[in-house]
Amino acid sequence: MKSILIVGCGWFGWPLAEFLAQKGFTIHGSTTTEDKIPLLKKNNIQAFLFKLTDSLEVIPVDALKSDYLIFNIPPGNNQDNGYNFSFEVRRLIQYIWLKNPKIKIIFISSTSVLDGHSGEVDENTASITKEGNGAVLAHLEQWLLNMLPNSTIVRFAGLYGEERHPAHYLSGKANIRYGSMPVNMTHLDDAIGATVHVLAQQIEGEILHVCGSDHPTRKEYYTKACERLNIDKPHFSSDDESPENKVILNHKLTQKYNYKLIRPSVYMGIV
Repeated sequence: MKSILIVGCGWFGWPLAEFLAQKGFTIHGSTTTEDKIPLLKKNNIQAFLFKLTDSLEVIPVDALKSDYLIFNIPPGNNQDNGYNFSFEVRRLIQYIWLKNPKIKIIFISSTSVLDGHSGEVDENTASITKEGNGAVLAHLEQWLLNMLPNSTIVRFAGLYGEERHPAHYLSGKANIRYGSMPVNMTHLDDAIGATVHVLAQQIEGEILHVCGSDHPTRKEYYTKACERLNIDKPHFSSDDESPENKVILNHKLTQKYNYKLIRPSVYMGIV
Protein backbone atom coordinates (compact mmCIF):
# COMPACT_ATOMS: atom_id res chain seq x y z
CA MET A 1 0.00 0.00 0.00
CA LYS A 2 1.17 3.53 -0.81
CA SER A 3 2.44 6.03 1.74
CA ILE A 4 1.23 9.62 1.85
CA LEU A 5 2.61 12.75 3.49
CA ILE A 6 -0.14 15.22 4.36
CA VAL A 7 1.19 18.66 5.22
CA GLY A 8 -1.58 20.31 7.18
CA CYS A 9 -3.84 18.05 9.26
CA GLY A 10 -6.49 20.66 9.94
CA TRP A 11 -10.25 20.67 9.46
CA PHE A 12 -9.92 18.94 6.06
CA GLY A 13 -6.53 17.28 6.37
CA TRP A 14 -7.26 15.45 9.62
CA PRO A 15 -10.38 13.53 8.46
CA LEU A 16 -8.68 12.90 5.10
CA ALA A 17 -5.71 11.38 6.94
CA GLU A 18 -8.01 9.25 9.12
CA PHE A 19 -9.95 7.98 6.08
CA LEU A 20 -6.81 7.05 4.18
CA ALA A 21 -5.27 5.36 7.22
CA GLN A 22 -8.42 3.27 7.60
CA LYS A 23 -8.02 2.21 3.96
CA GLY A 24 -4.56 0.89 4.71
CA PHE A 25 -2.34 3.74 3.51
CA THR A 26 0.69 4.66 5.58
CA ILE A 27 0.00 8.26 6.56
CA HIS A 28 2.47 10.86 7.77
CA GLY A 29 0.78 14.07 8.86
CA SER A 30 1.97 17.44 10.08
CA THR A 31 0.25 19.67 12.60
CA THR A 32 1.15 22.94 14.26
CA THR A 33 -0.59 21.92 17.50
CA GLU A 34 1.23 19.70 19.97
CA ASP A 35 -2.01 18.55 21.62
CA LYS A 36 -3.09 16.98 18.32
CA ILE A 37 -0.11 14.65 18.12
CA PRO A 38 -1.44 11.87 20.42
CA LEU A 39 -4.93 12.15 18.86
CA LEU A 40 -3.55 11.74 15.35
CA LYS A 41 -1.30 8.86 16.41
CA LYS A 42 -4.28 7.15 18.03
CA ASN A 43 -5.82 7.05 14.54
CA ASN A 44 -2.73 5.45 12.95
CA ILE A 45 -1.35 8.72 11.61
CA GLN A 46 2.39 9.16 12.03
CA ALA A 47 2.13 12.74 13.23
CA PHE A 48 4.83 15.36 13.68
CA LEU A 49 4.98 19.03 14.60
CA PHE A 50 5.75 21.39 11.74
CA LYS A 51 5.21 25.02 10.81
CA LEU A 52 6.10 26.46 7.41
CA THR A 53 8.82 28.60 8.93
CA ASP A 54 10.47 25.67 10.76
CA SER A 55 13.72 24.10 9.73
CA LEU A 56 12.84 21.49 7.10
CA GLU A 57 15.10 19.04 8.90
CA VAL A 58 12.28 18.42 11.41
CA ILE A 59 10.34 16.47 8.76
CA PRO A 60 10.86 12.75 9.52
CA VAL A 61 13.01 10.84 7.05
CA ASP A 62 10.29 8.22 6.51
CA ALA A 63 7.78 10.94 5.67
CA LEU A 64 10.10 12.25 2.95
CA LYS A 65 10.07 8.78 1.36
CA SER A 66 6.29 8.90 0.79
CA ASP A 67 4.75 8.12 -2.59
CA TYR A 68 2.50 11.20 -2.42
CA LEU A 69 2.63 14.66 -0.92
CA ILE A 70 -0.72 16.32 -0.25
CA PHE A 71 -0.06 19.97 0.54
CA ASN A 72 -2.96 21.43 2.47
CA ILE A 73 -2.08 24.70 4.20
CA PRO A 74 -4.16 27.73 3.16
CA PRO A 75 -2.56 31.18 2.92
CA GLY A 76 -4.74 32.69 5.65
CA ASN A 77 -3.27 35.89 7.07
CA ASN A 78 0.29 34.66 6.94
CA GLN A 79 1.71 37.94 5.64
CA ASP A 80 0.51 39.51 8.87
CA ASN A 81 2.36 36.82 10.83
CA GLY A 82 5.71 38.00 9.58
CA TYR A 83 6.55 35.55 6.81
CA ASN A 84 6.04 35.12 3.08
CA PHE A 85 3.65 32.22 2.49
CA SER A 86 4.55 31.74 -1.17
CA PHE A 87 8.27 31.62 -0.43
CA GLU A 88 7.87 29.12 2.41
CA VAL A 89 5.64 26.82 0.34
CA ARG A 90 8.11 26.81 -2.56
CA ARG A 91 10.96 26.17 -0.12
CA LEU A 92 9.12 23.20 1.36
CA ILE A 93 8.05 21.59 -1.91
CA GLN A 94 11.48 21.98 -3.48
CA TYR A 95 13.09 20.43 -0.40
CA ILE A 96 10.77 17.41 -0.42
CA TRP A 97 11.16 16.89 -4.17
CA LEU A 98 14.96 17.09 -3.99
CA LYS A 99 14.90 14.45 -1.25
CA ASN A 100 12.45 12.29 -3.22
CA PRO A 101 12.17 13.13 -6.96
CA LYS A 102 9.63 10.32 -7.48
CA ILE A 103 7.07 11.80 -5.10
CA LYS A 104 3.75 12.78 -6.66
CA ILE A 105 2.19 16.05 -5.53
CA ILE A 106 -1.43 16.97 -4.91
CA PHE A 107 -1.75 20.67 -4.14
CA ILE A 108 -4.96 21.75 -2.39
CA SER A 109 -5.96 25.14 -3.73
CA SER A 110 -9.08 27.28 -3.95
CA THR A 111 -11.46 28.57 -6.59
CA SER A 112 -10.59 32.05 -5.25
CA VAL A 113 -7.88 32.02 -7.95
CA LEU A 114 -10.77 32.90 -10.30
CA ASP A 115 -12.02 35.88 -8.31
CA GLY A 116 -12.94 38.79 -10.56
CA HIS A 117 -14.70 36.68 -13.17
CA SER A 118 -18.42 36.64 -13.90
CA GLY A 119 -20.40 33.86 -15.52
CA GLU A 120 -19.37 30.23 -15.82
CA VAL A 121 -15.71 29.42 -15.23
CA ASP A 122 -13.82 26.14 -15.49
CA GLU A 123 -10.28 24.88 -15.14
CA ASN A 124 -9.27 26.49 -18.44
CA THR A 125 -10.30 29.96 -17.28
CA ALA A 126 -7.24 32.13 -16.65
CA SER A 127 -6.72 33.71 -13.26
CA ILE A 128 -7.03 37.50 -13.35
CA THR A 129 -7.01 38.31 -9.66
CA LYS A 130 -4.07 40.49 -8.60
CA GLU A 131 -4.47 40.56 -4.83
CA GLY A 132 -5.40 38.48 -1.83
CA ASN A 133 -5.14 34.75 -1.27
CA GLY A 134 -6.44 33.97 -4.75
CA ALA A 135 -3.47 35.72 -6.34
CA VAL A 136 -1.03 33.93 -4.01
CA LEU A 137 -2.50 30.53 -4.84
CA ALA A 138 -2.64 31.25 -8.58
CA HIS A 139 1.06 32.09 -8.51
CA LEU A 140 1.88 28.88 -6.61
CA GLU A 141 -0.25 26.75 -8.93
CA GLN A 142 1.58 28.06 -11.98
CA TRP A 143 4.97 27.71 -10.33
CA LEU A 144 4.27 24.09 -9.36
CA LEU A 145 2.93 23.05 -12.77
CA ASN A 146 5.89 24.70 -14.50
CA MET A 147 8.37 22.89 -12.25
CA LEU A 148 6.54 19.55 -11.90
CA PRO A 149 3.90 19.31 -14.64
CA ASN A 150 2.61 15.94 -13.39
CA SER A 151 1.38 17.58 -10.19
CA THR A 152 -2.37 17.79 -9.59
CA ILE A 153 -4.14 20.95 -8.42
CA VAL A 154 -7.38 20.37 -6.53
CA ARG A 155 -9.43 23.53 -6.04
CA PHE A 156 -12.17 23.70 -3.41
CA ALA A 157 -14.93 26.30 -3.39
CA GLY A 158 -16.34 27.47 -0.04
CA LEU A 159 -15.72 24.55 2.29
CA TYR A 160 -18.48 23.56 4.70
CA GLY A 161 -19.73 20.61 6.73
CA GLU A 162 -22.21 19.62 9.39
CA GLU A 163 -20.06 21.07 12.18
CA ARG A 164 -18.88 24.14 10.31
CA HIS A 165 -21.08 26.27 8.12
CA PRO A 166 -20.60 29.92 7.04
CA ALA A 167 -24.28 30.61 7.76
CA HIS A 168 -23.31 30.94 11.41
CA TYR A 169 -21.19 33.99 10.55
CA LEU A 170 -24.08 35.72 8.76
CA SER A 171 -26.85 34.72 11.16
CA GLY A 172 -28.82 37.72 12.40
CA LYS A 173 -26.77 40.28 10.52
CA ALA A 174 -28.44 43.10 8.59
CA ASN A 175 -27.71 45.00 5.38
CA ILE A 176 -25.50 42.23 3.98
CA ARG A 177 -24.27 43.09 0.51
CA TYR A 178 -24.34 41.08 -2.71
CA GLY A 179 -27.38 38.93 -2.04
CA SER A 180 -27.70 38.22 -5.76
CA MET A 181 -24.22 36.67 -6.03
CA PRO A 182 -24.30 32.92 -6.75
CA VAL A 183 -22.72 30.65 -4.15
CA ASN A 184 -20.03 28.10 -4.90
CA MET A 185 -19.74 25.55 -2.10
CA THR A 186 -17.82 22.33 -1.41
CA HIS A 187 -18.94 19.89 1.26
CA LEU A 188 -16.21 18.33 3.38
CA ASP A 189 -17.37 14.87 2.25
CA ASP A 190 -16.61 15.77 -1.37
CA ALA A 191 -13.33 17.48 -0.51
CA ILE A 192 -12.24 14.15 0.95
CA GLY A 193 -13.98 12.03 -1.67
CA ALA A 194 -12.51 13.89 -4.64
CA THR A 195 -8.99 13.81 -3.20
CA VAL A 196 -9.28 10.06 -2.64
CA HIS A 197 -10.60 9.76 -6.22
CA VAL A 198 -7.50 11.54 -7.54
CA LEU A 199 -5.35 9.02 -5.67
CA ALA A 200 -7.38 6.00 -6.74
CA GLN A 201 -7.51 7.02 -10.40
CA GLN A 202 -3.89 8.21 -10.37
CA ILE A 203 -4.90 11.51 -11.94
CA GLU A 204 -1.83 13.59 -12.77
CA GLY A 205 -1.08 16.90 -14.43
CA GLU A 206 -4.59 18.28 -14.00
CA ILE A 207 -6.44 21.14 -12.37
CA LEU A 208 -9.76 20.00 -10.89
CA HIS A 209 -12.68 21.91 -9.41
CA VAL A 210 -14.52 20.32 -6.49
CA CYS A 211 -17.81 22.14 -6.10
CA GLY A 212 -21.54 21.54 -5.68
CA SER A 213 -23.52 21.51 -8.91
CA ASP A 214 -26.16 24.07 -7.99
CA HIS A 215 -25.57 27.77 -7.40
CA PRO A 216 -28.43 29.58 -5.64
CA THR A 217 -27.99 33.22 -4.75
CA ARG A 218 -26.39 34.14 -1.45
CA LYS A 219 -29.72 35.46 -0.20
CA GLU A 220 -31.58 32.27 -1.11
CA TYR A 221 -28.89 29.97 0.21
CA TYR A 222 -28.05 31.57 3.53
CA THR A 223 -31.68 32.26 4.36
CA LYS A 224 -32.56 28.60 3.87
CA ALA A 225 -29.36 27.40 5.58
CA CYS A 226 -30.16 29.46 8.68
CA GLU A 227 -33.69 28.07 8.71
CA ARG A 228 -32.32 24.52 8.64
CA LEU A 229 -29.79 25.32 11.35
CA ASN A 230 -32.54 26.93 13.43
CA ILE A 231 -30.61 30.18 13.83
CA ASP A 232 -31.58 33.78 13.06
CA LYS A 233 -31.87 34.52 9.36
CA PRO A 234 -29.63 37.16 7.78
CA HIS A 235 -31.03 40.23 6.05
CA PHE A 236 -29.62 41.34 2.71
CA SER A 237 -29.66 44.75 1.03
CA SER A 238 -32.45 44.84 -1.52
CA ASP A 239 -30.79 46.88 -4.26
CA ASP A 240 -27.12 45.91 -4.01
CA GLU A 241 -25.86 44.24 -7.19
CA SER A 242 -22.86 41.94 -7.03
CA PRO A 243 -19.60 43.07 -8.71
CA GLU A 244 -19.03 39.50 -9.91
CA ASN A 245 -21.25 36.50 -10.52
CA LYS A 246 -18.91 33.62 -11.17
CA VAL A 247 -20.25 30.07 -11.30
CA ILE A 248 -17.68 27.33 -10.74
CA LEU A 249 -18.15 24.35 -13.08
CA ASN A 250 -17.19 20.86 -11.94
CA HIS A 251 -17.58 19.06 -15.28
CA LYS A 252 -14.00 17.88 -15.61
CA LEU A 253 -14.10 16.07 -12.29
CA THR A 254 -17.64 14.69 -12.62
CA GLN A 255 -17.73 13.94 -16.36
CA LYS A 256 -14.18 13.39 -17.60
CA TYR A 257 -13.04 11.60 -14.44
CA ASN A 258 -16.44 10.17 -13.43
CA TYR A 259 -16.45 11.35 -9.83
CA LYS A 260 -19.92 11.06 -8.32
CA LEU A 261 -20.54 13.89 -5.89
CA ILE A 262 -21.59 12.77 -2.42
CA ARG A 263 -23.34 16.12 -1.88
CA PRO A 264 -24.27 17.31 -5.39
CA SER A 265 -26.53 20.04 -4.01
CA VAL A 266 -25.15 22.77 -1.74
CA TYR A 267 -28.25 22.32 0.40
CA MET A 268 -27.20 18.76 1.27
CA GLY A 269 -25.28 18.11 4.47
CA ILE A 270 -26.06 21.42 6.17
CA VAL A 271 -27.35 19.56 9.24
